[in-house]
Amino acid sequence: LERVQYSLELLQAGQPVPRGTCLAAFLFKPFDELIHVGLLRRHEQEILSVHPNVTGMLIVDSVLCEQQILKPGDILLRLEGDVCIEFVGLEAVLDMRVGGFVQMLVCRAGVELTVQTSVADLHALIPRSFVELGLDLLHSIGYHAARRAHLPLDSGMYLARTGFVFESAGCGRASLVCTVGKTKTPTADDLCEALAHIQDRQYFPISWYELSDFRRDRNVRTGYAKMARAWSPLRLWACSASGSSGGPE
Repeated sequence: LERVQYSLELLQAGQPVPRGTCLAAFLFKPFDELIHVGLLRRHEQEILSVHPNVTGMLIVDSVLCEQQILKPGDILLRLEGDVCIEFVGLEAVLDMRVGGFVQMLVCRAGVELTVQTSVADLHALIPRSFVELGLDLLHSIGYHAARRAHLPLDSGMYLARTGFVFESAGCGRASLVCTVGKTKTPTADDLCEALAHIQDRQYFPISWYELSDFRRDRNVRTGYAKMARAWSPLRLWACSASGSSGGPE
């Protein structure tokens, strides 16, 4: 619970808790499995010489579309010049380098590569605002949904709750609304701007993905939604990063 204690102490001191991400998810796997994906025996011996009791290492499991440096299957050998074989050490370095870069030595299919990748602010990738319209609730796709679906972070707006508007076009919960009319909707502001001029009860074209069945069907769907402003007007709710309550704009 080292990182939990670290975060708690910062909160008790009234300070923000930095959270960095290299837009990649890591897994801890034993040496025997890593050998099959390219880890060399000398790498294992080097790690054991530093950490005699360790049984495995960290490997990249998946990456976001925006991560162009790391690849799934990359085995982390060193981070900032030091051996890194656990999540605590990885997270500590990433948290300290938010907005900057980290240098990694990875093993990719048996070849050592030194790479430099940027560190993003994980807080900024978590949805903190949502759009309300006709009992529909939508927010940006966010880090976790983008990673699961392997879609860019600016792909569209996630339909968290269906109401009278988007359900009329056939959108289900967890749909990703990509366009309204001819306007792309990567952010809440873009969605509000696209919807603002549409009159009540007017039909308008939209396109979307069904993320609930996305692994089987990755086709973009299109249809016509009917505007319904009677139940709830168009509102943009925003929450600050500090956690203070937000309100409609």
